[in-house]
Amino acid sequence: MPSANSAAGVKPIISVAAVRRRVRNTLLAAGLGLSLLLPAGLFIASEVAAGASDGGDCSRWTSTTRPPDYIRVYRNKSGRIDRVPFRRYLVVVLGKEWPAYLPHAVIEAGAVAAKQYAWYHAFQGPRRLKDGRCFDVRDGTQDQLYRPHRSRVRRDHYDAVDATWQITLIKGDRFFMTGYRRGYRGRCGRDANGWKLFARTATRCAYNGKDVLQILRIYYGPELTIRRDGERFSESSSSAQIASVQAPTRSVLLNVL
Repeated sequence: MPSANSAAGVKPIISVAAVRRRVRNTLLAAGLGLSLLLPAGLFIASEVAAGASDGGDCSRWTSTTRPPDYIRVYRNKSGRIDRVPFRRYLVVVLGKEWPAYLPHAVIEAGAVAAKQYAWYHAFQGPRRLKDGRCFDVRDGTQDQLYRPHRSRVRRDHYDAVDATWQITLIKGDRFFMTGYRRGYRGRCGRDANGWKLFARTATRCAYNGKDVLQILRIYYGPELTIRRDGERFSESSSSAQIASVQAPTRSVLLNVL
């Protein structure tokens, strides 16, 4: 289960208005107007179309609907910054933080939490070191455990990433940071606070028959909107309806062990 200190931090959120300002400023800095690149009304919805980085080693990801292509990981031990394909990063984190013996619904919920946590920092970023180098997340418990040679990646982890890749969580109209913890033993949802997924009690939820959507709503609600490819899932939606949406092509197995 997740380390007690993984995905630590407060509960920052990004408002849609802030996203609009960021994209507008990026385009204006490049000498372009929004009207030249985007159709009218594109920013009315409470999500952002897939955008481009602002260039250079310190670029930031500008979409809250499409996950990043890569993420910059600061390696605490070596001081190196690795530019890692985002899917690979996520699978390695899952193998270390969300073991395959957990119920699959919990692994899927963990995949959503780990993905949006890192995605949030890639979007909010970048963080800068004293020497000017930029990164998005650290590889230790300050953020998420990224240990390529110590991560026990199993088929369930790839399946969970593929099944939830297009899922985005919105609170109100805001893209937010999805924290998680090991938590304490107890009934389903006992420690839910709206901002973190607690693995131990979420496991109890799964044993009680809750699917991934229900688990996400228990721990990240209220005012939670679950979207996949722009489609909103209602309170009565089930994981079977997620599966009915066209899933992305299965990830190519990576040499992460």
